[in-house]
Amino acid sequence: MGRLIDRAKVSKILRVSNSVQGQELLALVQRFAALLKTFPVDESSIPKSHRGLLSLIDIIGEYFRDQIVKISFTPEPYLSFIVDSHISDAIHSSLAQALNLGAIIYVPDGDGEVLLTSLRGRRFRISYWLAPRYGLPLILGKPVSLSKILEDKHSPKVESNAPKNMDLPFDMEN
Repeated sequence: MGRLIDRAKVSKILRVSNSVQGQELLALVQRFAALLKTFPVDESSIPKSHRGLLSLIDIIGEYFRDQIVKISFTPEPYLSFIVDSHISDAIHSSLAQALNLGAIIYVPDGDGEVLLTSLRGRRFRISYWLAPRYGLPLILGKPVSLSKILEDKHSPKVESNAPKNMDLPFDMEN
């Protein structure tokens, strides 16, 4: 918000256009993604050239995007994941780091536990800060096990023409 307010003060306008707001949102997403790239992930299932924390988040985010773009329409697609017992300790540790950085968000279940002692058996979603990177709607959706997401990453897929980053018309003045 600070950058938007600064722009408004400099140009002495009362309303910041949608395109400027969109540009700032995408710049925020890119800065946050750049930060996540700097944190290492020690896991053999992630290609060596892409072992930053962002690589793990990308696997999850792209799986969710595929649920929206490639799969037949469903009013409640998979948009959250459960850390199941098949996840390695290295992935578990990386997810804890992603949670601390705000890349993933804990979704409490009915018992409302706030303090987590383990991520296993818990539900998470991609941060709304990263949702535009994958073109994800801002809904919770159904949960899927993280091991299924990682397993599907290794399965052959039909390629989509969908962009990696959602193309939004932020350059148009409205």
